[in-house]
Amino acid sequence: MDNQKLLERIQKLFKLAERNENDHEAQSALLAAQKLMVENGIEQSEIERLANIQTPKEVVHENVSNGERLLWWKRSLARIIAKNFCCKSYILRSDSETGGLIFLGLKEDVELAETVYTFAKEAMVYGTGRYVADFKKNHRKQAYTGHKNDYMTGWLSGLSAQYEEQVEKNNWGLVLVTDSLVLRAYEDLNLRKVQASSRYTAHNQNAMLIGYQHGKAFNGISKQIDESKNKGI
Repeated sequence: MDNQKLLERIQKLFKLAERNENDHEAQSALLAAQKLMVENGIEQSEIERLANIQTPKEVVHENVSNGERLLWWKRSLARIIAKNFCCKSYILRSDSETGGLIFLGLKEDVELAETVYTFAKEAMVYGTGRYVADFKKNHRKQAYTGHKNDYMTGWLSGLSAQYEEQVEKNNWGLVLVTDSLVLRAYEDLNLRKVQASSRYTAHNQNAMLIGYQHGKAFNGISKQIDESKNKGI
């Protein structure tokens, strides 16, 4: 890894620490950054100098669907993540089940949003799988699709509530503002309004409550730190 990329990686770890309200996770990010500095003989002044360099803003469109079906919960998850990472999300081909699920935003915001989206998607799939397995065990002759959707609806609500609480607690209302360049790029797309996807639900309050609790407990930051060595963060 060249010196510039190493400096950027350390700087991103410091940013992760600054954004994270959890003391343990913040400390982990700081330790990872400090370890890299010691191992590579990097001075704090080099990191500060990089931070002071004004780089041009770059607005990007990143496809995060990887050819997967654009299921209703993936669209909803993308909207929640985008909103809380100063991005916008949209569907490239709204009339297709397999199209493009796009994050639009400043390059560094999109990179972080994509990482969190991936971890959140994996967490939802894992949690849903466990819920469905337990449901089948206890209700052998009952259809589970509606209950599964109730669980996922709750999960999304829990994640959204977690972000809302963080914004209120840390007074991030003025910080989490989408850049005007991003808003202009989104408006220029002139997207037609997409009709909400219909889905079968069982109106199972218990399933929604369990999903809500799991979604609200989701934390992708620790995984970002663990993966930083391989992803160049």
